[in-house]
Amino acid sequence: MQTQVQNETIENSIELAKLYGILKYLPDGQLTHAPFSLSPYKISAADLKEMTELTAPFSELMISISQNWDFLEHHLEPIAKIDPFLRMLMDCRTDEITQSKQLLVQRNDFFLIKDEHKKTGQSGDLTESNFAESALRQVELNTVSASFPFLITQISNLHRYLFKQNQLPEIIPNNPLSPVVDAFAKTVRDYGSPDGVMLLISQPSEGNRFDQLGLEQLLWDKHKISTVRKTLADVFKSGCLRQGHLVLGGKIVALSYYRAGYTPDDYRTIEAVKGRQLIESSSTIQVPDLQMQLAGMKKIQQVLTRPEILSNFTSAETSKHLLKTFAKMHTLDEIIEIPGGEIQE
Repeated sequence: MQTQVQNETIENSIELAKLYGILKYLPDGQLTHAPFSLSPYKISAADLKEMTELTAPFSELMISISQNWDFLEHHLEPIAKIDPFLRMLMDCRTDEITQSKQLLVQRNDFFLIKDEHKKTGQSGDLTESNFAESALRQVELNTVSASFPFLITQISNLHRYLFKQNQLPEIIPNNPLSPVVDAFAKTVRDYGSPDGVMLLISQPSEGNRFDQLGLEQLLWDKHKISTVRKTLADVFKSGCLRQGHLVLGGKIVALSYYRAGYTPDDYRTIEAVKGRQLIESSSTIQVPDLQMQLAGMKKIQQVLTRPEILSNFTSAETSKHLLKTFAKMHTLDEIIEIPGGEIQE
């Protein structure tokens, strides 16, 4: 049961969230605050340090995998034969390399496990002792539409304000917006077009528009780089190729940032499919590019939990570190042992 003080804190925090722009649209078009917590989860300094140290190795792993088309094709082609969405994505790949530069914005999802369960991770051929000290279990790698840098930053600002008002414990600062925007700006400059813009590919009825607007605003305020917002169908209808460049509204698109295109619902029309094909045929730098999006498929994450495969993309030391955090993943047709020695299919 909530006390009167707790109710007042919650009501006040919701109003502050609106002030901070922590907003989203509901499916019916109504505007409301995005979900947020006033009781953040406690995490040990050691676990936080390990998560931070894993950021670079996981990013380097996904970049390496995305650059190996033979590997992706080997594991995804059998699924594409029965999955029309994956088939469509793989068919968007062009034979010609139109852009060699990559930018990865990635989010890792971890479970935190209790001490008594630390020995149940993905051990592979390694000894059990290598895993005893990790409480992390990697369950998801997001390489496409890794979102909410603005909302996360604003929630952190809200938490900090409430802490100063003695209404909340001190929270670890979290500001992903600035480094993401700085990386986008550097990518646009590296493209080499003085007036290049960023294309933000959104869904037709975008519920998270405020998170995107916050990113667009900082990109302009800090770096004077404009953003063009289009759906995939819009790109086909109003875009064109000019000497290999993707051009929208007379502006060269230096960077294409996908906040859509990761679900079959985003390709319901032939115009949307052709919009993706137009982007793939251009030299715009994509976040993520097609092969990076495919590298984030669940099937790829599942095969990477096998030590003999992971070792092909990382050093022995890095593989050992990553493997100790992997949650076990299995295919639906795999035969596995369950407690008691029984076999289950």
